[in-house]
Amino acid sequence: MIRHVVIWKLKNPADAPRFKANADVVLVCTFTNAEALAAYRTHPHHQAAKLQLGPLSKSRRVLDYHIAQAQHDAAAVAPAT
Repeated sequence: MIRHVVIWKLKNPADAPRFKANADVVLVCTFTNAEALAAYRTHPHHQAAKLQLGPLSKSRRVLDYHIAQAQHDAAAVAPAT
């Protein structure tokens, strides 16, 4: 499995009230394999997010890393803090 993390630094957080953010925006996704991650890159939802966040962001960082199924399962049932 691949964990995909994207962090955007916003130019002006006040310009993004929909996100209710006063700092950065973070997206975390988990994909079953590299092929699923590659398919996501061309998916309409991904393209829409790029169009919406692109003009608002000052910078963007991406981190992809492999995780075991057990890590994914444990995170799925962990209580939110």
